[in-house]
Amino acid sequence: EFLHEVIGKRITDVVYLPTEQLGFTQKEKRIIFDLYCEDQSLNRIIIEMQRSGQDYYENRTLYHMGRSISKSVKRGDREYKMEMTISLHLLDYRNDWFMDNDDFVRVIRLTDEKNRIFSKKVAIVLVNLCIFACGKKEVGLIDKRRKWVYLLKNMHRMTPGEEIEEKDPIFKMLYEASRLSN
Repeated sequence: EFLHEVIGKRITDVVYLPTEQLGFTQKEKRIIFDLYCEDQSLNRIIIEMQRSGQDYYENRTLYHMGRSISKSVKRGDREYKMEMTISLHLLDYRNDWFMDNDDFVRVIRLTDEKNRIFSKKVAIVLVNLCIFACGKKEVGLIDKRRKWVYLLKNMHRMTPGEEIEEKDPIFKMLYEASRLSN
């Protein structure tokens, strides 16, 4: 449900993949994803949580995506049939990508100078959690996407009775699971 709301893609099933990806040779860097999965259409989804800025973050993102893409192409495939790779980043710090307006989700794709899509096989989705640091009344939680992001940002500090008034069963399940684990 969360991935559907943030990415905008209907996902009915998720298979979790190994988060540690070794280099192709011993000298190559290994990767550890926060979460790595694929959906029912075999699209790869990398989920990263970043609580503070990091030097070369953009390069790291591209490197991680490149590893996922290269692993989706089968040996001997001369047509380079690859699955889509989506890299979703939950950013919990102020950053330049969100300084110009209040959009809390940015989707980055491979396009040319006229904004024509070069490839639909990659997407980077940046979610700015900082916009949701204020209380729910000020945020205006009018859609599910905003509710999900608000909850991710604030659930750890919520007390019973502070939940978003929501009839959707997925939020009720989330509140119950977090209450039990707390």
